[in-house]
Amino acid sequence: MEGNLKHKEIKEFDINKNIKLKLENGNVEIYIAGKKFIQCKKIAIDIPIEENVHKTVNKINYDLNKINSIDDFEEMGWIDLSDENPKNKYVSAEIEFFVHCSNIQAWYENEYDTRILHSNLSFPLLKELTKIGVKGAEIKLKEEVLKRIESGNENVIKYLFRKKYLKILDDEELYYVYELMLDNAERYRSDLVFPLLKKIADDGNLKAIKIFKHEIFKRIKSGDENVIHVLSTRQYFDILNDKEMNLIVELLLDNAERYRSDLVFPLLKKIADDGTLKKRRMYNKEKSKNIKEDFLKSYRNYLKWKDIPYGKENQKAKKILKKEMFRRVNSGKLATIRYLFKGNYFEILDNEEMKLMTMLIFNRLEENQFKGRISHLLSSIVNNLLDLVNEEIRFKIYRILLNEQEACLLKELETSLKKPFKLGTISYIKNNSISEDPIFSVKNRKICSLILNWQGFEEIPFEIFKFRYLERLYLKGNRIKTIPKEIARLFRLKEIALDGNRLTQIGSGFNNLKWLKRLTLNSNPQLKEISENLTDLQSIKTLLIFNTRLANLPKNIGKMRSLKILYVENTNLKTLPLSIKNLKHLKKLRIDENVLLENKDIIELLKKNGVSITS
Repeated sequence: MEGNLKHKEIKEFDINKNIKLKLENGNVEIYIAGKKFIQCKKIAIDIPIEENVHKTVNKINYDLNKINSIDDFEEMGWIDLSDENPKNKYVSAEIEFFVHCSNIQAWYENEYDTRILHSNLSFPLLKELTKIGVKGAEIKLKEEVLKRIESGNENVIKYLFRKKYLKILDDEELYYVYELMLDNAERYRSDLVFPLLKKIADDGNLKAIKIFKHEIFKRIKSGDENVIHVLSTRQYFDILNDKEMNLIVELLLDNAERYRSDLVFPLLKKIADDGTLKKRRMYNKEKSKNIKEDFLKSYRNYLKWKDIPYGKENQKAKKILKKEMFRRVNSGKLATIRYLFKGNYFEILDNEEMKLMTMLIFNRLEENQFKGRISHLLSSIVNNLLDLVNEEIRFKIYRILLNEQEACLLKELETSLKKPFKLGTISYIKNNSISEDPIFSVKNRKICSLILNWQGFEEIPFEIFKFRYLERLYLKGNRIKTIPKEIARLFRLKEIALDGNRLTQIGSGFNNLKWLKRLTLNSNPQLKEISENLTDLQSIKTLLIFNTRLANLPKNIGKMRSLKILYVENTNLKTLPLSIKNLKHLKKLRIDENVLLENKDIIELLKKNGVSITS
């Protein structure tokens, strides 16, 4: 590549007659035989710098002595291939193009040495050259696969296996690779060695089976939780016979208290239920006539596996599972309690044990000082607990979450409901406002939201007006006819939903709701009138009154300066008040077709102001 080429002038570059690089829309694209093949990734080498310059230089020199390929930089953590790497944004597209051209040119001039490029680029390129029949490419690809496996770079080996590059090897070469892998198995990390050993063992390699079992025992004894997780979730234990499996089970049971909850509980439950971590297998005999012979060749190709449980309970595991549940719940970690509820682990307890567990969880909740908003974690635990306890304990839970006055009010309000309350987070209530379950949310030990839809109310329960810190109130699908003046007490309300009731008018009771931002009155078939005083609410952004018998909008609706959304379709409305043109922030208006025709001048003006109008 000529050194005097300016970066900005480079648009494409020919490596040879088969490979061309182009800079297209800021991306470096590689073309093989005239066809777009792959897009180059951004690569930034990030050398860690310490405060002591001499230490940094010495460390870099030491690390560089271990570098044999670009992939080694990644294994050392010096390369980040992610698109989100912030260092990549400082490299211009032209410079990036220049660098890629230089790298691939060097790769070509050095006879396709895959160490010069990252493996996820060099091997696909070489494989594609093999496909188009480039002389010597196939032999070189085999050489590079063998050479890179011999180098021992685990990321490269994992990549070659995952992308099935070993398929290009003949039987003798494949045997050599397998032997190399087996001889070095103990050096590889678990996420590489176990898939490799399983692959080789599945082909009937007795040496692989022996090493596979040895590595399972050795790595479990090390106590590495990630290893145990990999082994159990991917069913590597299936290679063990029953005697060997029993040894593993005993080893895991004896060390259960050392493991984290999300690892130990699934293990203990599986062992307690089935007596093993394996799954018994059965084959479909119709698939093969000589099962023994086929097994020696490759049982994966001839057997149709089907999982069936063992069904043998392990009482020791059951006992340890219960012990760990009580011990970890007693530690007071709410995440553990939620995990146990979510996984239905409490089902293993008998009635007496469940009573003790319930009180233990209650005591853990009681020890926490709940301030601010209730988290999803806590609401999940509380709701599971509420399903288990009697009315007395339920009230005690309310007193944990709320101050005494609001806990008493909630208990009193609950007597008028079709089913008991559930606790919800504020975000949950916002996204589930049509829930048929009565739900409350808490902030700073006070009720801030209530969902009371479809409870059969003919009037709003008076207890609601005593929740002075209430911000959201949903009363959809009831039979409420009037809104009492006491609604003014809820001056912190930001949203109220009265859809699907039997309201006939909206009076002056809303005047004091200065913080109200959303009012929905849809599907009140008897609603004919809205008070002019409603226009005093300067904070309302959304007003929905469709599917009613509303005949007129308030004349001074233009005073509602924050209004952005107004839906009044399917009503008896015929004209729009002139003041509506003063709604400077209005973005969406839904009205009936006949209203559009009767108010053409106003409609045209609103459209000019950017209002989206639909009918």
